[in-house]
Amino acid sequence: MKMSEKIFHCRQREGLSQEALAERLGVSRQAVSRWECGETTPEPAKILLIARTFGVTADWLLDDEQAITEPQTLESPLSPPTEPNHTLLIPPPRRRNELVGGIILLCVGLVCLAFFGVVMLFGMRLTAARTLNVFLFPLALICLVPGIVLSILGLVYILRELRRKNEKNP
Repeated sequence: MKMSEKIFHCRQREGLSQEALAERLGVSRQAVSRWECGETTPEPAKILLIARTFGVTADWLLDDEQAITEPQTLESPLSPPTEPNHTLLIPPPRRRNELVGGIILLCVGLVCLAFFGVVMLFGMRLTAARTLNVFLFPLALICLVPGIVLSILGLVYILRELRRKNEKNP
C-alpha cells in the first residue's frame, strides 16, 4: 500500500478529521488532503511526526510493500513524543553568532572611516587651494556613509550578543 493510503487509514482508524490531524501536525488541512490523495508527500520531519502521532514506524509508512493490516505499532498512538528525536536527517538549526558578525562589521566600518580620514587628510594637503577636487570628494563620501553605518551595526550586534550571554549566565 502507498503512504497516502496508510495516512488515510490511520487517520480513519483514530477517528480524526483532516483538520484535527492538520492541527496536531502543524500543517494546513489542504496539506493533509494532498498527502492522502497522493498529490504530494510530507517532508521527512513531518513523516516522523505522522508516525509518532499514529504510533507506527516511519519505515512502515514509507514502505509501499507492507500492507495496511500489519503496521508495526509503537508504545502508544496519539501520545506526544516525550523527547525530541535527535537522529533526524535534518540537522537542528544553528544559532548564528552575532558577536562574530558584529566584530566583523565594526572592523569593516572602522577601516572605511580610516580610509575616509586618509583621503580627506591627504586630499586637503595635495590640492593647492585646499579644496577637494572632483575625484576625491565622491570617494570620501563613499567611505564615510558605509563606515558610519557598519560601525553602528557592528556595535549593536556586539552589545546584543553580550547582553544575551549575560542573561544566560548571571
